[in-house]
Amino acid sequence: MSVSSTPSAPARARTQGRSGVLRTGLVIAAVLGVLDIAGGVLQLGGGGLVPIAIAIAMIALGAATVILVPFAWRGTRGAGWAIAGTRGASALLGVPAFFVPGVPAAAVIAASVGVLLAVVVAALIAFGTEGRR
Repeated sequence: MSVSSTPSAPARARTQGRSGVLRTGLVIAAVLGVLDIAGGVLQLGGGGLVPIAIAIAMIALGAATVILVPFAWRGTRGAGWAIAGTRGASALLGVPAFFVPGVPAAAVIAASVGVLLAVVVAALIAFGTEGRR
């Protein structure tokens, strides 16, 4: 009887499925990061809806996400969790849109979509990194 170090077919399928889920989350996170950078830069141009400090935070969080994606793609778990954190922090930047009077409906909808996608990204990364070493 020999002991094989290769994983069984069901184990490989679970790992590949998790890898696909993780990569889907990372692609969505990368797109959101690029949108954060672009949105922050546009807000700095003057006449923006958000204060300059929020625009700078958007750019920083977007850049951090984009920088971390390749590391998480190659399997660094810490980078994946850091991405989940940056997306969560980015979503929190949009929360005042729900409470400040006079915010345009389009901004409230954008903030809602941002919060929803941040939760989706965090869930995909959490599921995709489960059991990885």
